[in-house]
Amino acid sequence: MVQILVQSDLCSVVKEISMDTIWVQLSEKLYELSGVRPEDMRLTIWCSNGLKHEINNETVRRADQCMKDVLEQPAERITVVDTNQNSIAQQLTAGLNAIDGSSDGGASVGTYQLPEDEYVRRQDSVYAWKKQNQLGRFSSQYSDKVKKARDAQVAHATTLCLDERCSVTYANAPERRGWLRYVGKVPEINDIDCWCGVELDEPLGRNDGTFDGHTYFGPVRKNYGAFVKPLSVRTCSSFVPAVDDELCASDSEI
Repeated sequence: MVQILVQSDLCSVVKEISMDTIWVQLSEKLYELSGVRPEDMRLTIWCSNGLKHEINNETVRRADQCMKDVLEQPAERITVVDTNQNSIAQQLTAGLNAIDGSSDGGASVGTYQLPEDEYVRRQDSVYAWKKQNQLGRFSSQYSDKVKKARDAQVAHATTLCLDERCSVTYANAPERRGWLRYVGKVPEINDIDCWCGVELDEPLGRNDGTFDGHTYFGPVRKNYGAFVKPLSVRTCSSFVPAVDDELCASDSEI
């Protein structure tokens, strides 16, 4: 986990975020803080080596890449820009500017880094507004949806066979194959969700079976390990290692 300052027109807060966080998960976290919807989001990220990265909307919604796949060094600051001029977040910003008399052309002031616990207690934040209006994760529909999704993950996990061959598939990502080595919680991520630890046939993962210093399986070779949600995994002895098509063709010719 690294301490990252998250800034937008409506927030300035320090969050602990893992560089193993998938982009689509990061966009949901930033949505909760900034009120900017993922589909309207453009990010500017400053890393510890001083480099600045412009992250477009397509990358923000990817489910097959994590932050460290794109960023060379840990992130230190993320600025969230709302590209939708008619969004609720933009309307709130305009309303706040009208109240305090500020505008884009006004004099700039120093940035105050608001601690997360203090941000949650504030009554003039996007967080408080969403909570008051029961929007996003505060709505009963959202809670029911999250619970059903978690129950589905756990139910599917019970059908998987540990130490069996497996296939891992995500939307908009190629299939990966390997061995299912772990099923259970990863407290370093949270104490709620169920995860599958997979030893991959190829170095297409993001770890070696450890997460934040805790070993869950292996350890295996670097980038041969991955932690994925159960619904993306199927186990069956027929999931043999993928064979290179060119190699297969050459072997058939003598």
